[in-house]
Amino acid sequence: MSEYSKKSFIPSCIQGRTGGLSPFFSFILGSACALGQQPAIVPLQDGSQFTSPPLASPSYSQLGGPEWIESANDDSPSVNNSGVNPSGVNSTNALDYAQYYGAETFEAPTEWPRIKSLGKLVSIEGKAGDPGSLREFGDTAMSRSNTATGLPFDSDSTSELQLPKLSYFSSEPYLNYRSDEESISYLPGDGDNFGWLSFESSPYVRRGYHSGFTTAFNMHLLSGPNAFPLPPRLYDFSLGYQRRKRLGDILSYDVAASVGVFSDFEDSARDGVRFPGHAVGMLHLKPELDWVFGVDYVSRDDIKLLPVAGVSWRPQAMPDMRFDLVFPRPRIDYAIDNQSKLYMAGRLGGGTWDIEFPNNDNDVMTYRDLQLLFGYENRGDEGNSTAVELGYVFDRRVQFRTLSESAEFDNAFVLRIVTRK
Repeated sequence: MSEYSKKSFIPSCIQGRTGGLSPFFSFILGSACALGQQPAIVPLQDGSQFTSPPLASPSYSQLGGPEWIESANDDSPSVNNSGVNPSGVNSTNALDYAQYYGAETFEAPTEWPRIKSLGKLVSIEGKAGDPGSLREFGDTAMSRSNTATGLPFDSDSTSELQLPKLSYFSSEPYLNYRSDEESISYLPGDGDNFGWLSFESSPYVRRGYHSGFTTAFNMHLLSGPNAFPLPPRLYDFSLGYQRRKRLGDILSYDVAASVGVFSDFEDSARDGVRFPGHAVGMLHLKPELDWVFGVDYVSRDDIKLLPVAGVSWRPQAMPDMRFDLVFPRPRIDYAIDNQSKLYMAGRLGGGTWDIEFPNNDNDVMTYRDLQLLFGYENRGDEGNSTAVELGYVFDRRVQFRTLSESAEFDNAFVLRIVTRK
């Protein structure tokens, strides 16, 4: 690197504040300067300077998408230091890189700073201590964890970078089909309509966890209908195991299996034993698009098995939007700011329980509904999210395994308070 010193690549608006960063990351910070409405000045090899105009605020994928860069010119300076992951490089050119990170906003100069054997850029989002991740602290500070991140940082793990605050979820790949969730739901019902007040948890591990055993307990306080003498309370007890793993850059999976007892526990609960589970795979072929496929075994009397299919799309042209168009759990998000968002989601409600009627007859009851939910979610400092949802509930019905009778109910509204972990 005789012709190129690290300092010569540092844009003027951040010189003296970077702690000796690599040429590439200095160039990225040049773009960050532009985000602050300041032009970034980058010296080129011929002695001229390239000044970038201010950019629009990008998504995480624009600053941290899974892109690799390798110069075709062997004479260009190398920044492949010890912090760079040298494996799995896919060649592309600097102009493609420039187009990916903002060609709509500025044009690439005639001579672009050449970069060779650069390590993989990982997602900015992540947990402290996870390999290959940066995590946001406070308002704008980005700090490197003590483990190797795959980015060409200097050895000092305490250095911080000042970057603009971005939408936390906009470029996260679709890696979790189900995750830990607790909720309180109120569905009004009396007279001829069925309703309940439910306290629920889910037998799944938290987001970001790879595997683990889980437990769940749910309680449902029923009201109505008068046509059927249903028990006043229903319970769910579940024990499960879930595993998530990423197989290289383009494939990941989320599988879970559980055994549960779903009953009023007034008599034998043998017919209330169920085995829900799912096996879902994800293909990450593009930074902004994931394909999702698999099966969800819900183990209910009305529905045994559901296919899982769809796409997760995070369009770069709309960095505040996320479209998880995945059946049977679709969701569309709009980020208000870095901590909060609005969303619309679809959900299959209900379940199957072993119950006892007042005349001591046993049967298996199934309640089903479809829910269209509108929610506001806020993310806390620990990564947990709290949401308030108001939903429209339709296609509501109760049926029994042995009784030929069934009942359909009027459409209703549901109010939910949800904590996602």
